[in-house]
Amino acid sequence: MKILQSSPNPLIQLTKFWQKNYILLRELKYFPKVVVLAFIFSFLASASDGIGIGVILSFLQSLINQNNQISQTGIDWFDIWILGINETVNNRLYRLSVLIILIIWLRSLFHYLQVLYLGIVRVTLIDRLRKKIFEHFQQLSLNYFSKIRSGELINSITTELNELQMILNWYTSLVVQWISLLVYAFAIIAISWQLSLLALLLLALLSIGLSTLRKRVREVSFAISKANGHFTSVAVEFLSGIFTIYAFATHQG
Repeated sequence: MKILQSSPNPLIQLTKFWQKNYILLRELKYFPKVVVLAFIFSFLASASDGIGIGVILSFLQSLINQNNQISQTGIDWFDIWILGINETVNNRLYRLSVLIILIIWLRSLFHYLQVLYLGIVRVTLIDRLRKKIFEHFQQLSLNYFSKIRSGELINSITTELNELQMILNWYTSLVVQWISLLVYAFAIIAISWQLSLLALLLLALLSIGLSTLRKRVREVSFAISKANGHFTSVAVEFLSGIFTIYAFATHQG
């Protein structure tokens, strides 16, 4: 089932990603604030994960370090006022403990807001697409409805949109993982550029595998959608026939 659409900008049309996902991406412009907030909280959630790991490592290092030295960030005001590098060992441990608790709380908050706004994006997008399909039905001529089975139309509104929602769940999870990957990539580069090259190589191999898998899943989904439409058509026609016979028998009785 295809929805009528206007042609996008020719420059944007050059990208294969836009061509394949234009209908979905076009709808995002109608609720930009929610989309932006979803990306912001996804980034903050990933950043809090990375920062939390770093703080916990600093805390463990302070416990086992015999020289009683604490890791420093290189930011003077943060090292002095937050980490307390000029304080006693116990005071530094207390500061790190409070900082860990604060980061865990912020991490939970950011993850909650991330899930909330990503969920709002998915629900709003599916709702808009469902309305678009119904509006498109209203614009079609009666001749079109005489050539297509009703079950295929119902399948477009129900089953296909439910499958699309599952795909959106996968896409949002992928976006979150990519944001986390970027945060960890910056951390790896800051620690060792050699490790960053190795991570980049592994990421390239992973991307090739995921791209191949996505293409195969996309090809299989067309056959599944066609089969679902045929099944729904047969079921609707069968039930309609039963109700018609029942109504006729009741009228005759």
